[in-house]
Amino acid sequence: MSRPIASSVCRGGSELRRVTERPLAGQSLLAVFAHPDDESLACGGLLAWCVQRGVRVSLVCVTPGQWGGEAEGASERRAESRRRELRAAADVLGLADVTVLGFEDGMLPWAGELADTIGEQLRTQAPDVVVTFDADGLYWHPDHIAVHTATTAAVAGAARSEEHTSELQSRETISYAVFC
Repeated sequence: MSRPIASSVCRGGSELRRVTERPLAGQSLLAVFAHPDDESLACGGLLAWCVQRGVRVSLVCVTPGQWGGEAEGASERRAESRRRELRAAADVLGLADVTVLGFEDGMLPWAGELADTIGEQLRTQAPDVVVTFDADGLYWHPDHIAVHTATTAAVAGAARSEEHTSELQSRETISYAVFC
C-alpha cells in the first residue's frame, strides 16, 4: 500500500490545516504539455514547488507554438520567439531540462505517432510522476486534449512495459499521473 505524498485536513473555511509530507528530494517529475506557456498556466506553481523540494522536474513541450497563419516565415519567427520565452520560463521555474518535440501546432489531434513519441520520453526519463492536462484540456483546446490522450496512453503503455516496470520497481518508487 502506498503512502500519500501529502495529505491535508481542512474544517469548513477555518485555517486549521495539517499537512504531512514524505521527502521528495531525489524524485523526478515529467510535465508534458502542448505549447510553450502551457506549463506555466496549468501548473507553474506546482512545478516550482517540486523543484524547491529537490524534485528533478523536466518538461516536454510537444509543439514550438508556431501557429498564427500570417505571412510566410512568420510562423518560424514566432516558434523561435516562443522557444526563447519557454527557456526563460523554465529558468524561473527551475526546470532541469526542456525538450521541444517539434510537432505542428494546431495539428495534434491528427498526429498518430504522438503517444509513441511521448512514450519514448517516458522510457528515456523514467519519471516518478507525470503531469499533463486533464481530459478537458484545461479549456477544451483540441491540442491539449490530444496531449492528454497521448500522454495517458503512453503512461498506460509504460506501466505495461516489462522493462519500464522493472526499472520503477528496482528504484522502489511510486508512480503517479497528475492531471491539470
